[in-house]
Amino acid sequence: MKNNETQSGPGYILRKRLLACENSKFKVFFDHLDGGEANTTPDYLVVEPKNIAVDLVSGVAILPFLEEKIGLIRVYRHAIRDWSWEIPRGFIDSEEIPVVSAMRELEEETGLTSEPKFMRSLGYVTPEAGLLAGRIHLFAATHCDKSKNFKMTELGHREIHFVTKPELLSMLENEIQDPCTLVAFFRYELLLKKNENGGETH
Repeated sequence: MKNNETQSGPGYILRKRLLACENSKFKVFFDHLDGGEANTTPDYLVVEPKNIAVDLVSGVAILPFLEEKIGLIRVYRHAIRDWSWEIPRGFIDSEEIPVVSAMRELEEETGLTSEPKFMRSLGYVTPEAGLLAGRIHLFAATHCDKSKNFKMTELGHREIHFVTKPELLSMLENEIQDPCTLVAFFRYELLLKKNENGGETH
């Protein structure tokens, strides 16, 4: 328990926290939440990332643009036993600010680089607020350069594919299920609309 906010919430009190297990990235807790007779939960599951920045940011995801096309990675996700199309993403490192994490993850996962001035914040997303004690900071890398070829350096990563906006819109109908990819794209579209009378975003 780090502070009073961790110990209680509206209508309940955290009575006890048990560390169930941990690995290099996460701690898993069972929390005893006391909300009265009808709402007491003795084993509420919380997964807490080990590296957390301000506002509980534990990871980043980047919508990358290369020559007006958007980069998507084809990934096999063990947990769902299926393939997924996703924008590059990853964990923040200890004492690393999100924009630096975003540029690092972008290069590590895609071979693309981008300068800080081209990294546009798209806000946060909570991929599973009922379970994961962390947020992902979304970015758009509006101008990318190719520094090296894509390599399958991470588990499950198969290929990177660059699509036009109409192609991505078609994929949104059923092929793309990843929440970071969905939210980042729609937030970027909102950003374009807000800025359409004040100059180009690209």
